[in-house]
Amino acid sequence: MKSAIKIFRTFLLVIFISVLTSCNGQTKSDNNQKAKQSGQSEITLPQDVSPHTMFRCSFKDKVGNIWFGTTGAGIYKYDGNLFIRYAEKEGLTNLIVYSITQDKNGNIWTGTDDGIYYSNGDNFFKLSVPKVENSNNSLLSKNKLPVYCVAVDNKNNIWFGTENTGLRCYDGNKFKNFRCINNIWTETSTNDNSQVGFIQSLLTDKKGNVWISSLNSPLQYFDGVSFHSINVDHLKNSEHKKGIEDISTGHFFQMIEDKSGNIWMATRDDGVCRYNGTLLESFTEKDGFFDNSSSCVYETKDGKIWMGSLGKSGTRGEGLKGLTVYDGKTFATIPSSEMRNNEVWTVIEDNKGIIWVGTREFGLFKYDGKKFKEVTK
Repeated sequence: MKSAIKIFRTFLLVIFISVLTSCNGQTKSDNNQKAKQSGQSEITLPQDVSPHTMFRCSFKDKVGNIWFGTTGAGIYKYDGNLFIRYAEKEGLTNLIVYSITQDKNGNIWTGTDDGIYYSNGDNFFKLSVPKVENSNNSLLSKNKLPVYCVAVDNKNNIWFGTENTGLRCYDGNKFKNFRCINNIWTETSTNDNSQVGFIQSLLTDKKGNVWISSLNSPLQYFDGVSFHSINVDHLKNSEHKKGIEDISTGHFFQMIEDKSGNIWMATRDDGVCRYNGTLLESFTEKDGFFDNSSSCVYETKDGKIWMGSLGKSGTRGEGLKGLTVYDGKTFATIPSSEMRNNEVWTVIEDNKGIIWVGTREFGLFKYDGKKFKEVTK
């Protein structure tokens, strides 16, 4: 009997220890989960970050998170409830972010003022990119790698456009380098003296073509075999450019493809342009657009095209600013007096249909179709 009682007591002790261990483990797991999900419902300007920092870009990932890139405060991810910041301690050592995208494996890629970073979870890692000589453009920095745009093609190659080393393509193992030779992008060695090109934006369309906008070449796309040019010379003679000096042609801040396959381009001097596969046309003030300088373009779920503006051509920062919406027939401007700063740099829609607008002066606003609400302090 004593032996049976002893065995029974031992059994109870084992159960007690098991339950206690399980509870502790669950508590630690819950705490870790809470720590992982920690964030803020509103964004406060981080210490030592300039109040002139802008929300420069945005991207919606496969599960609906919205990623916002800033020019000094790193990246903010919005999960539908909270904002989580990614900066130095998460491995993002350069906080000036120009572009964000996602590959087919779910990794986030971002182009910064010095290099390209990727993330497969809570931390970012800098991609080691081979240096390319730039003897033909000594005015630009050779000590850093500004990456203004990143795109993923249908083979999961990572394309990125730089300020001073041309166009690069990374397949996960090796890099290809492209330089602009006689106005055509061509794969080259890393030490030639061809024009490198300042690439402002990239786009991968539904067919897998990679579109390239550069200050040093016509609008072009790569079909997997060769590059093809789209003539934009007619924009030079636009009516709104008369009497204005130093106007570039084909300077596109952002490109998107709409549901019908049209390519839309937000331009510095030609409002917003649309290419339907045959004709490239420009929409400016005369068509109802806010002004002639567009910064971003985005298509919402209902098929409307949203466009952000910066200011009248020739004034660079003065004049009309804000948002314009195209419903397929007409352009309508949205009053933006509720926004503390209405120089718009990025527009995106979340899964709930809320429009998010990023501006200069550390401004991030959400628009429910009636009014704007700021989420930055």
